[in-house]
Amino acid sequence: MLDRLTMPFSNWSIEPGKTEGALGYFARLVDDEGHDSMRVYSKWIEVNGRNIVPASLLEVVCGLPISDDRRRRLAHATPVERDGSYWLGGQRFAKRDLSFSGRRWCAACLAEKAYHRNWWDIVAVRRCPYHDLELADRDIDNRPVGWWWPRFDVTKSGNTLAGERRPNVLRRGTLAAYLLMRMGYEDAWKAPLLDDLDVTVVIDLCHLVGRLVSNPKADTIPELETRTADVGYRAVSRDRVHLVNVIARWMTDNLSNAEIDASYSVVFGWAYNQARSLPDVSARRVLLSAFRKAHVAALTGNRAVDADEDSMVSLTALAADLGMDRRGLTSLVSALGAVDGGRRGKRRLSFDRSQVVEIRREVEAMLTREEVGELLGIRSWEVSPLVAAGYLTPVERASGDAGRGLRFLRRQVDGILSSIAAIPRVAIGASRKFRAYCRAEKRPVGDVAVAVLKGEIGVLRLDPKLSGFRGLHVSVGFNRSAVQPDQLMIVINCDKHGE
Repeated sequence: MLDRLTMPFSNWSIEPGKTEGALGYFARLVDDEGHDSMRVYSKWIEVNGRNIVPASLLEVVCGLPISDDRRRRLAHATPVERDGSYWLGGQRFAKRDLSFSGRRWCAACLAEKAYHRNWWDIVAVRRCPYHDLELADRDIDNRPVGWWWPRFDVTKSGNTLAGERRPNVLRRGTLAAYLLMRMGYEDAWKAPLLDDLDVTVVIDLCHLVGRLVSNPKADTIPELETRTADVGYRAVSRDRVHLVNVIARWMTDNLSNAEIDASYSVVFGWAYNQARSLPDVSARRVLLSAFRKAHVAALTGNRAVDADEDSMVSLTALAADLGMDRRGLTSLVSALGAVDGGRRGKRRLSFDRSQVVEIRREVEAMLTREEVGELLGIRSWEVSPLVAAGYLTPVERASGDAGRGLRFLRRQVDGILSSIAAIPRVAIGASRKFRAYCRAEKRPVGDVAVAVLKGEIGVLRLDPKLSGFRGLHVSVGFNRSAVQPDQLMIVINCDKHGE
């Protein structure tokens, strides 16, 4: 027969909140008894009230004559230590992930109902995912609220803890919302890179990525700001492609060309070291792979369209497939990087499908020095000044056989031809054909070609029947300083499309 005199509480009619664990529920039962100290009341009923042990409090409240459903909900919402970890909401947390040393709260949540939500004890949760308020840990007098005080609506000194009511809308793009979903408190959604990981690994991953992409490049690990974990969660909550593109965008936004050209372990610095130290093998592989692929994407100027591991091709394997010397493929990719983004990468390791397609296209279109000269209307040895001026980027060791001649990108040659066709005409003075002008002025053909592209030599007209520089009629006596600005040639640079 029930004997209330032997029970730790005389009344247990209070209904646990949706995410309320034994710790908060115990406190409210103490308050319902009319006592103002959990510590003192716990001592009276022979429970350790000085050091909070949620599992002990769970044992106490589950010993009350409450329904089995209430016991299950309280057990699910209470962190229980087992095998060196805490289990909460069916999920494994590391001890460092939870804290019971002081109370935290969302004022808008307390305005709805004054009870302690168990997810407020998760250290990584900085903001409420329902009201977008930073969790408070001090009252209006800047004083902390200890667990010995059993009420959640006001402090012992009478300061109100609840705030104004706010719209209650779950913000799915937050780490807190994802954790609540994993604990079974919200409808499920998919996060492919995270769903198979323990939540303690998820927290580490979100912190690492968030610290990286929320800050400029840093030599030391940046501090955790309020929204850092949420930024990291949004980066890793989708698929590999999204993660790679987020990291590649961070690189292009925050690093110089020279910094990006370093090895990816140097590029990511502290983040690379932390990624290598992740104890979970799966998370470690995902992040290191994303760093490597993002580095390749930033070097080549491409977005990752298929970042699955199976779709990646190593530089060595691709060189063998193309019948190229490995050093030749490295030279080609460096040349592409120089054209597309001003970067000459030297340490690319692998490529996704879109990059392989582009590289194959460029290989098939590469030109010899003789072919370049023929298209530009000059002799092969006259191409060198165009290389020195940056209009052409040579590709070394592009041939798989013994031939070591340089190759050139067709897109750059097409860009020069388009530039020649678009040169503004100078409508004054006499003219000579391009090569006749070179002889008369005793200037090397290649140097004159560069001067024409830079607008330092005027062009009267262009013979469309002759290719490249061969069809130019160069203005005699053109003086750049004597011509009005709107008559000057524009400086034409070849973009990556040759337009």
